[in-house]
Amino acid sequence: MPHTLPPRHARHRATTSPSGPESVRIGIYTRWPSAREDDFLQSYVESQPGWHTVMRCFDDASGGTLARPGPQRVLDAARAGLLDVLLVDNVHSLSRKVRHLHFLLGKLDSYGVAFHPALDRSFDTSTPEGRFQVQMLGSFAQFEKAGVFEDRRAARGSSTRSSNGCSPVQGLGRSATVRPISHSAATNQ
Repeated sequence: MPHTLPPRHARHRATTSPSGPESVRIGIYTRWPSAREDDFLQSYVESQPGWHTVMRCFDDASGGTLARPGPQRVLDAARAGLLDVLLVDNVHSLSRKVRHLHFLLGKLDSYGVAFHPALDRSFDTSTPEGRFQVQMLGSFAQFEKAGVFEDRRAARGSSTRSSNGCSPVQGLGRSATVRPISHSAATNQ
């Protein structure tokens, strides 16, 4: 069954050509692309009525960072109103970190651009189910972020040195007995 955009996104950006139906502008993003992946995504676009590719971006970089040119080009094009849908093969192609993915999807949504993973339709933001999944993703991102802050706070606390040059033994789940060592006992060992 062909996928069509609901009115929510279609009215924002899609254009109508004089010769017929609505034209949906597609941006394709791939990370570490292969010829097979490019062919699959282009065939996918061609199988959808009214869809046509207006830009392709790719990165040969880790999905664990936002410091990649591809997502930045996609966001620039979305901000400029050049895209209706961002097509990827899988959700993790855009980012492997929940916080980053939620950030990027939020930006795309604010520009009226739907996110459409060809192989994982559960995150297709042009559907109510997909938008729900993104909200759940946001909850996980918030949880992940809170965990990172807690980890940092705990690391800072454990790296604090006490006045005697020893690390404090707090929060390890056991009590420590401190016995003073005499100078003679320390030199005899």
